[in-house]
Amino acid sequence: MKVSMLVRFAIDNITRKTKLFFAVVVLTAFSILLIGCTAYFNDITFYGKKVVDNLLTKGIGETGVLNIDKGLDNRDIVKFRNEAYEAEQIEFIGSYGYGENDSSCFQDLIQIQQKKGKVTGNCIGSLEMLYIDYTVASMSHWKLEEGVMPQEAEYKEGLNRLCAVYLGSNFSNIPIGTVYKDKFSNGEEYTYVVRGRLQKNSYWLDDSTIYHHDTMKLNYRVPLDNMVVFVMNDWSVSSTWLYAPAKGYTMKDAKAKIKELAEKYNKDVTFATLSGIFEEKERGNQDVIDYTLQLFVFVSITTFVVMSCIQLAGIYSRKSEYGIFYANGASTKDLLLILLMENTVKVIISGIFATIGCALCLVWFYTGNSEYLLSVALDILFHAAIWKIAAAMIVLIVIASVIPMVVLWKFKPVELIGGNDT
Repeated sequence: MKVSMLVRFAIDNITRKTKLFFAVVVLTAFSILLIGCTAYFNDITFYGKKVVDNLLTKGIGETGVLNIDKGLDNRDIVKFRNEAYEAEQIEFIGSYGYGENDSSCFQDLIQIQQKKGKVTGNCIGSLEMLYIDYTVASMSHWKLEEGVMPQEAEYKEGLNRLCAVYLGSNFSNIPIGTVYKDKFSNGEEYTYVVRGRLQKNSYWLDDSTIYHHDTMKLNYRVPLDNMVVFVMNDWSVSSTWLYAPAKGYTMKDAKAKIKELAEKYNKDVTFATLSGIFEEKERGNQDVIDYTLQLFVFVSITTFVVMSCIQLAGIYSRKSEYGIFYANGASTKDLLLILLMENTVKVIISGIFATIGCALCLVWFYTGNSEYLLSVALDILFHAAIWKIAAAMIVLIVIASVIPMVVLWKFKPVELIGGNDT
C-alpha cells in the first residue's frame, strides 16, 4: 500500500480524538522535559570539565590546586614560588585573580572597554583586569595576533617594577610596545608594557572554578576579548594557586616537592586536583539527577500505559476499518507502520514542546543575570543534552508501540473484517 495512504490514515486516527491526542502530548512532553532536565544537570559538570580541560596545556588530570597559608611576609611567598618553579619536578606554579584599576594612566583602555561593553558589568569608571603570574599564564593555550608570549616577556621586581600587558582583541588600536606608568605614594613605580594582543575568542579560568562548591556553576571561563591581562613575575595575592608537574614527573612528585618547600618556609598547604574537584561537583549533582530520573520513570510509565490503552481501544473500535485495509491490499506490516507513525507524530510534537519548555526555563532563569551564562546554558541544552532528549524520544516511540503492535499482529484479516476464524 502507498505510504501516502498510510500517512493519511495515521493522521485521521490522531485528529479523530483531538482531546486525547493533546492529553497524551502534554504527558509525553512532561516526561521528555524531565529527561531533558536530567541530561542538563548531568552535562553541566561534563561541560565544565571539557571547557577547563581545553583551557590548560596540562588538562585537568595534571593540574593541581594548592591552597597556601600566606602569612604576613609576602617576600617569603615570592621566594617559595620562585624556588618551586625552579624545581625539576614542577613545570608551572603560581596564582591569578580578577580585579579593577581606576588609575588615570589607563584612561584610553577604560574608554575602549566601556565602549565595547564590560566583561562582568560590575566596574564603573575603572578597568577590569586579569592579574596573572607569568608561570600560570604559560599553562594556557593562548595564541597571539601579534607580540611575544608571556614567558618570553621582560619582568622586573622591586620599587621599579616592570610588568607585561596583554590586550584582548577589542583593543586593536593600541600598538604593541605602548607603555603605561603608575606611581604610588610609597615610592613604588609600576611600568606596564603592552607585549601582545590575544587572538579573538581567547579565555581564561573563572576565579571560582578551582573551588569545590557551586555544583550548578556555568561560568568556568571568562572571555578575554574585552579584558586587559596584567602578567607579573611575582603575582601571589591569591592564596589559591595552580601547579603542574614537569615532563617525566607525576602529580605525586610535584606535590612532595611543594610539601618539602612548605616546611622550609613554614607554610601550611593543602592540595586538590581539578579532576577531583569536578568529581566532587558530580557527586553534588547526583541527588538532583536521581530525583529527576525517578520522576521521569514514573511519568514515562504513566505515558506508556495511557498511549497503549488509547491505541488498543482504537484498534478494537476500528477493527472493521483495518479489515477494509486488508481487503484493499494492505498487510499487517502496513498497519503496524500506521501505529508507529501515530506514536512518532505524538512524540515529535511532545519533544518540540519539551525542548522549547527547557529553553524558556533557562531564559527565564538567566535573563538579567548574564547574557554570557544564558548563552552557555543554551549551548549545553542544544549541543549536549539535545542528543539525550532525542534518544529518550526514540525509546518512548518504541516502548509505547510494542503492546499495540503485538495485539494487532495477532489479529487475522478475517477477524478484523468481522468474520469467524474457522
